[in-house]
Amino acid sequence: MLILAMCDNSSVLNTILFIKTTINIIFVIVPLILALFLTIDIAKNVFAKDDKDNQKNIKMAIKRIIYSLAIMFIPLLVNTFMSMISDYSKVAKCYDIATEAKVKELQEQEEADYNAKKAEQDKEKEKNAKDVSKENKKAEKESKAAEKKARTSSKKESSNTKIDGNFPNKYIQAKQIAEAAGGGKNCSDGHKTNCPLGDQTGNEVKTSKWRGGWTYVLRANNPAQANKAAACMEAAVKNNNIGYGQQGFSKWHGLWDYLKARGDWDVSTVNKKVSVSCCPLVAVCLKYAGYHPSNSLNCVPVPDKMKAAVYKAGSFSQVHPGKSLNLTNIKRGDILISSHHMAMAV
Repeated sequence: MLILAMCDNSSVLNTILFIKTTINIIFVIVPLILALFLTIDIAKNVFAKDDKDNQKNIKMAIKRIIYSLAIMFIPLLVNTFMSMISDYSKVAKCYDIATEAKVKELQEQEEADYNAKKAEQDKEKEKNAKDVSKENKKAEKESKAAEKKARTSSKKESSNTKIDGNFPNKYIQAKQIAEAAGGGKNCSDGHKTNCPLGDQTGNEVKTSKWRGGWTYVLRANNPAQANKAAACMEAAVKNNNIGYGQQGFSKWHGLWDYLKARGDWDVSTVNKKVSVSCCPLVAVCLKYAGYHPSNSLNCVPVPDKMKAAVYKAGSFSQVHPGKSLNLTNIKRGDILISSHHMAMAV
């Protein structure tokens, strides 16, 4: 079977054709050359004068005749030998069909087979590409659906923290502190510089128990606005899309920039993960309450500059006696200022 398969290979058959052609040429040329030499030997013998030379020429002519006969009998000897081999008929078939026409036919067939196989492979590649494209579209669709679901879930979560629209026009006793202070262990690198967006721990924007030591306590002269600002701070604490960030100006003021672009200052409806630091969070809630703060409230290590920024935002008064204040002196909406930090009583 292997030999028959080789006979159907144009390269193999072409090689056999070359050998076949070479052998045929040899069987023609060699006897002609020997016949030429034989003629020369006979001519020498005719013109030779010495008997010794005549005998020598005759011997050479006899040898050439024998060589010619031997060459002529080589094909017969080869055929006899090949007939003793079991696969002779198969080998002989290859030898017999080795012609230029057969080689050309096989080459054309092989080229047709190659083109058909290539077309099949191209079709398979095209099918695979379509399948990949289909899978990518499916994955993209699922990703968008998941994103939409997350946004819907976030909106539902935000709706649960909706700010109460009832803001009494009187000062109310504060119970705790609301602040953005999620640095240290709450950040991914253990510091304040690499917090991911959003509240990763639920404790980056938080409420804390009362603590003293504030440099300044500032109170809004309008109690209704103070209660509105405090409600905003509480809603920011409940919305885990709002997290702590101090990775440069864009993260520091992320919440401010987002709400400003959106056109309202209701932190309860924030459905995108953003970050904010302490002073900009207070600034957002003052904006919600109807004040006009800058986006940072000058949150720098100098408490006097932070105090001046709050006064510039609207009508506030300082509560005395400052650092000696305790919770009984603190009202809801009071702004608490110390070195490096700002918070609000709620």
